[in-house]
Amino acid sequence: MDFNKHCLELIIRMSIILDLEPISDDMNFMHFRCGNGIIDNEIATNAFFYNLSCEARSFAILLQERIIGCAIIGITTIEAQVDENVRSYYAIEIRTLAIIKEEQRKGYGSTILDGLIARARDCAEFCGCRYVILTAVPEMVQWYERRGFSFFPYKKQNKMYIDFRNEIAYNDYADQ
Repeated sequence: MDFNKHCLELIIRMSIILDLEPISDDMNFMHFRCGNGIIDNEIATNAFFYNLSCEARSFAILLQERIIGCAIIGITTIEAQVDENVRSYYAIEIRTLAIIKEEQRKGYGSTILDGLIARARDCAEFCGCRYVILTAVPEMVQWYERRGFSFFPYKKQNKMYIDFRNEIAYNDYADQ
């Protein structure tokens, strides 16, 4: 399946099942429970503030107008080793992706993540971001790996990434 058709199918699937709506001050996340207290607290205390401060963008994930999750996305820079050199690159960071406990394992997180990756890829092609990154909690590492994320080889953090660089084209150019 070609990439554009795949993205279109994901967007259609996402729009039918789920809505992403910017978090506003009238949305209450104080009782949000995804099963990880640190993430629950981050969403309850900071999600709306990120939208106000333009530090990141926070979205409520809605299923039939009911909040079932949260996604927080931002832009960051990372250090990555290329050949013998370490360089700074812009990256789209998925700071948080969480679904409430009772709605987990129904494909909602996968649908949202696929849509976020597709949007990140579009953004990367438009403005030159090389990576989409996230910090994986240990119990979700295999889930992210199945979706194409890898660990950075030079760091001992839980940072995972997808590299948008076209390796074949890059190597062909570098060999000239």
